[in-house]
Amino acid sequence: MKKGIKYLVSIIIAVMIFILATNIFAIEKSRYTDATQTRQGKTYEWKNWCEEWEKIKNSPTQMSLSPGEDETQLNFAWYSKSCDVKPNLKISDNPKMEDAKALQVITTKASDEYKTNKATATNLKPNTRYYYSYTINGKWTEPALYKTKNTKRYTFGFVGDPQIGASYRNMNGETELENQDKAVRNDSFNWNNTIKNMIRRNCDLSFIISAGDQIQSGYKKNESYDHNEIEYAGYLSPCALKSIPIATTIGNHDENSENYSYHFNLPNKSKLGSTVAGGNYYYRYGNTLFIMLNTNNENIDEHKKFIECVTKLNKDARWKVVTMHHDIYGSGEHSSTPSVVKLRYKLIPILEKNNIDVVLSGHDHIYSRSYILKGGKLDKNDM
Repeated sequence: MKKGIKYLVSIIIAVMIFILATNIFAIEKSRYTDATQTRQGKTYEWKNWCEEWEKIKNSPTQMSLSPGEDETQLNFAWYSKSCDVKPNLKISDNPKMEDAKALQVITTKASDEYKTNKATATNLKPNTRYYYSYTINGKWTEPALYKTKNTKRYTFGFVGDPQIGASYRNMNGETELENQDKAVRNDSFNWNNTIKNMIRRNCDLSFIISAGDQIQSGYKKNESYDHNEIEYAGYLSPCALKSIPIATTIGNHDENSENYSYHFNLPNKSKLGSTVAGGNYYYRYGNTLFIMLNTNNENIDEHKKFIECVTKLNKDARWKVVTMHHDIYGSGEHSSTPSVVKLRYKLIPILEKNNIDVVLSGHDHIYSRSYILKGGKLDKNDM
């Protein structure tokens, strides 16, 4: 018997298993959230952030954590200057980094100015504190904490469309670059506070899922667009993200920039569903299979092949969760566009046939959730 599916569309929202807590600052077309008018922006925090922003905005070398293939792994990615010596990363079970294990780091070219470095920690034990340190400009960073959790009972956060830099139309700079700078400073401050509030509500998150559009400036059709490193510097700026991995999804503002693939070290990557930024991928966490689809690629046959292959490889998964950027059952303006309508009618039978339980999505900058659906209609048996 086929199971029904529940659909959830979000803006900036924290979702935990059985717990729902929102902290919203998503940007609408007609207005934006002025950071200086928020509760935090009216305190010393805004001034401190402005000073900090000047230090980090031109150096997108913050660590980016992503889930590994399963809960025993953790993926790392970070930038270094092209002129730097070979970067290194080590991990230990104590803050003094005694008996630290050096991980294999794979370094490739990201741009004329930066290299991207990726590594994976394996054989991690549950409910254990780990510390990692990596090199920037030849110097080791202060050890950062990563704590593994219990996979039998856990929580995760869910966000959509942080879209760092989207406020640029509301800025009054003399140039586009100045507007981008001010917009990213504004949006990153709000993003930092969103992450802080999420953790304040639940300090034991295992990971975060993002439904896409991490940044603003990657939306250039038919070309690879990379004028967004300042936006990635803002997106990766929250200190908490040094300890919590994010499973990102490719949004329409991410899809045409290779920088997305350089900043995130994603597990089980596939060429199916590919755009310039990358393709579909998946990972396991406990008894749950998480599938991330790049629905900017509208080739339904590729998504079908990927879903069928992944679910076959994970027959023992009790739950199956799909994340994609486009909101096929959202109530916002994008829901009636031809590409979304196509996804709705072509993708649903595939999801149902493969017993997908929940679909998480973004794109519309609203929050909504459906009843349990079956065959695209209300499943009265689950009411």
